[in-house]
Amino acid sequence: MHNPTGEVELMWKLCSPSTLASIREGLSLETIDNRDRLCSCGIVLYRDDGDAAQFQEDTPAELAHQGWCLVGFDTAIGKSRHLKEEEIQLVQHFSMKECFHTLNSDGYDSILVTLCNAIVIFHPDQIVPRFIVTVHASSVHQSRCPSIATAMGQHNMTSYRLKKEENLYDKVRPKPVEAVRGLNVANTPPKPSADTYLDATTCQKHPGKEVEFWCSDEKRLLCSHCLFYDGYSSSNCVLVAEAARKEAPRLERWIQNARTFTKEIDSVVDIFRSAEEDIDRCEKEQKEELREQFKHVRAKLDVLEAELTAQVETRSGKHRQSLRNSYAEVQATVERVNQLLGEAESPLLKYKAGGVDYRTAVAFLKVTRSVFEDWPTVAIPMYSVVTGWNRNILKEVASVLELPFSATESEGQVELPEAVDVNYLKN
Repeated sequence: MHNPTGEVELMWKLCSPSTLASIREGLSLETIDNRDRLCSCGIVLYRDDGDAAQFQEDTPAELAHQGWCLVGFDTAIGKSRHLKEEEIQLVQHFSMKECFHTLNSDGYDSILVTLCNAIVIFHPDQIVPRFIVTVHASSVHQSRCPSIATAMGQHNMTSYRLKKEENLYDKVRPKPVEAVRGLNVANTPPKPSADTYLDATTCQKHPGKEVEFWCSDEKRLLCSHCLFYDGYSSSNCVLVAEAARKEAPRLERWIQNARTFTKEIDSVVDIFRSAEEDIDRCEKEQKEELREQFKHVRAKLDVLEAELTAQVETRSGKHRQSLRNSYAEVQATVERVNQLLGEAESPLLKYKAGGVDYRTAVAFLKVTRSVFEDWPTVAIPMYSVVTGWNRNILKEVASVLELPFSATESEGQVELPEAVDVNYLKN
């Protein structure tokens, strides 16, 4: 049980003869004998001031003649979910087990219907029978349930107290199969299979739950969880089958309008095709223009590169040749000095030895003349190197290329419709 659990409360229920027999024999309570229109898939019990007669198929007098009795149950109500009368009746399409698990998973043990002072539970272990009130054809006796006693007319009600040694709580404890037995088995939706999670009929908010209701205001499919806990009621929700019947004429009108729309939309389709062709044509033209422009720019850059390269080579060659000429003059002077050095050493040695003849004297004097004549000075000019340009044209080109570029757009030549609104198909 969920907190707050509360205390065990004595609740009342009209039971059929077969149910009474099961109670006396210690068997579990069968909801198949419920016949309570308030909630056919659960066990409905009422407080002393509850109004149970309005939810029976027969009048209280007819029920008394059929052997029905009023039974008092010790009921573990636990934590109750508050629902209105029309809301609780919407759960009749689900089994007792499904309703129990729905409440239990959301932290509740029972449903309280305040207007008729009724409690609905979905597990037999929450009740233990204590009193059976039988009805006899005699004078009128005051009942603890005024609405039922008044409707009985001239009948007598006596109580039957269960013996403690019968220990019905242990006997009433249901087997697993009995615990899931519901009232309206034929109308209970099939249990979700493993494939339900992938099925289109599965609730998007509560996986594993099949949709059973339709909210016309929100155009939304709902499951029992949505119905119980999201604030929906019979005022804005109907069963799927009923909703389909209501929506069918509107859908039929929409289909007729949609067929007309699909025929008329062909002209719009042609316009879209023309617009796309316009885009393709402009794209092709711009690409071709770009190729031609870049081809022209590359040609100019190639010419500029060749011209600048030629300037570098020409100027560098000029300074290189000047440097080589100076080096050649220096080298010639050095060679002349070496030559005279060789010519002067031999006559000078003979002169020092004292054996100077005529020929030696002439050679000695010729060398002396060459050595002491005015030698030309070899001028070595400064050389230059190419280090740049009078304007950095390449940097200027690079800076221009670094500027952000973006394509410009203009309105296309094909005139398109402002919008296509298919909401009129719903009219």
